[in-house]
Amino acid sequence: MKEYLDACLEKYFNEILSEKEFKKSDPLFSGMGAYYEFKNNDLKFMIVNDRGIIEISISSVHSKNSFSFELINAFFYEALGASLKIVDNILSKRLDFKAIKDLFLEKYETLKVVFSKVNHRKADDKLSALGNKRAALLFGNKK
Repeated sequence: MKEYLDACLEKYFNEILSEKEFKKSDPLFSGMGAYYEFKNNDLKFMIVNDRGIIEISISSVHSKNSFSFELINAFFYEALGASLKIVDNILSKRLDFKAIKDLFLEKYETLKVVFSKVNHRKADDKLSALGNKRAALLFGNKK
């Protein structure tokens, strides 16, 4: 699992993480899983391999919450005024590693503002709501 995660990092993310001065902290390797966390002064970037499925998320350094790039993508589309149907369509799909890298590069400066000390609580609330919506879309309402 660690080798697969390391290969993904090398191919898609190490260069940008280095360029943006992220430092690796808190690695964890256990059984069928591997986890890395990277931090700089503004953001945390987490990458997890859980039994062969890689999840990539980001958060504020001021928060314990982290959010997948699928939610980040929907967040930006919604902020641009995309229709409910478009946002729902975005929420129902996974991004590949290249798309995540491109989104991270393109929106990096905006992510720093969104997840700043002043703004992160509002962003966390909005992204959590999008996460709940995504869960309902993917798994149905279980009320």
